[in-house]
Amino acid sequence: MKESTPSHPTLSIGAVIDQRFKVEAELSESLGQGAYLAEDQETGAKCIVFGISDIEKPALEAMANISHAHLAKVLAIVTAPEGTIVAAERVVGESLAQLLARIGKKQPVDAVRSALRLADALSIAHQSGAFHGRVHPKAVIVEPEGRAGPVLALGGRLEDESFYQSPDRGQQGPSEHDDSWAVAALLLKMLTGNDPPSDGFESEAELERQGVTDPMLQTALLRALHSDPAERNEGLRPFKRDLARWFVEHAGEEPLSHHALSSSPPPLPHGAERHPPAVASSTSAPGPRGKSRLPFLAAGGLVFGLGAAWAASSLISTPEPPVEEPPAPASSAAPRSSTEEIDLGEVDIAGESDTDIDADNKLSSCVASYLPEKSFDKAPDLRWVCSVDSPRKGTDQLRAAVVSHAPGRQVSTAMKLFSRMGWYDMVLFSVVRAGCCPEAAQFKLPDPSPGCERMDALLAAIGQQVVDGQDFQAALDRFTASAQCEAKAGYGARFKQPEPPGGGEREAFIEYTGLLK
Repeated sequence: MKESTPSHPTLSIGAVIDQRFKVEAELSESLGQGAYLAEDQETGAKCIVFGISDIEKPALEAMANISHAHLAKVLAIVTAPEGTIVAAERVVGESLAQLLARIGKKQPVDAVRSALRLADALSIAHQSGAFHGRVHPKAVIVEPEGRAGPVLALGGRLEDESFYQSPDRGQQGPSEHDDSWAVAALLLKMLTGNDPPSDGFESEAELERQGVTDPMLQTALLRALHSDPAERNEGLRPFKRDLARWFVEHAGEEPLSHHALSSSPPPLPHGAERHPPAVASSTSAPGPRGKSRLPFLAAGGLVFGLGAAWAASSLISTPEPPVEEPPAPASSAAPRSSTEEIDLGEVDIAGESDTDIDADNKLSSCVASYLPEKSFDKAPDLRWVCSVDSPRKGTDQLRAAVVSHAPGRQVSTAMKLFSRMGWYDMVLFSVVRAGCCPEAAQFKLPDPSPGCERMDALLAAIGQQVVDGQDFQAALDRFTASAQCEAKAGYGARFKQPEPPGGGEREAFIEYTGLLK
């Protein structure tokens, strides 16, 4: 049960903080309690100032080093007679709270896109030991002036923060768990117009009663907002992965209005302007699987080369095959507005920062969520992932992308895993495909040697089982036996693995699946 909120220093209009920031007006109505507009007298720019408690100070001090397109910057943290004061970038625009008060709720695609961007921004902060701690609808600026939204502002607190703080926060300061809870609560708010229960959910049925009927979104939200901490996600990474999977499957299925708004706004006064109604709402049932929703596959792939050695890895130095341009899908794309199709390549679900994914192809956000953190500096074009039908070829191309786009050209965790997996690197690729390509082409491998089981079907089965959280050990045992059979028959070289599995290869794959939890 949450305890009372720690005391925060109060500010007064006209006060000058640190001989620099002059307090001009209170913004509690728009940004939450304790937020003020101020002028930076060194630059003449407007900014936001607010007081923080002692337990918040370390988390926000670390935030001063973070730069992300969807996160307001910390300008200064000042120790003043009133207490500790934060000066933050001012982001001008309509808040999520104001938007939802006007329209009710967002379309699912737009809501998930926004949640992914916010989760991405906070993930970057968490990697540097920074935590926001004040995530709520008033702090989310939906359409900020001069930049892509949403942007998570820094400002005041809500009168009742229980909906946007994890139930077990108590007197603790901001944390990764707290921010993760808040982002999931925002998604629920965007989808349904409702706040979550302050103690969370116990089942998908409760989420359905709230208005979330899509099974994948029910699962994602339950994992993030579960009333039992032991059943809850550890951090944002699993939540991002769940949303990225949903997004690549649904991004082309519903049109957007002028402001990418939602369905069924509340009545407006006579003569007031109304935005066009949306076609689908967050309560609509998911569309049937089977028809293509991935128009972005029509775009060409990118030619990869290793470009660098493994640098202390043990990979066999086999030349990497070029990436072939994937064929355009035959099916027609879903309409945008009435005539224009939605291309996932123009839907930015990842933010931009020096350490984050900045790709033209946003499928990369999903792929990255199935790889260890910081696998890419600037993610390559990965649209080929869903169209390549050879697990051996796809694995080689993904490994090449991991090497040539490693942050700082350093040996990354992903590179180390690939170097240890041997036969099981194809299984890793099958997990990525199952998670990010719900309608991908079937795997194809050469006919098996006499007495050996087909690997392509096994790979697809293991990938889906890992993604669905099912027990995959039996299928993995069969894959191991098939690999041993092929190597014994002298055909391991067809898979670039002349020797049978060994040397901790399977253990490396099991270690990889542990990173997905």
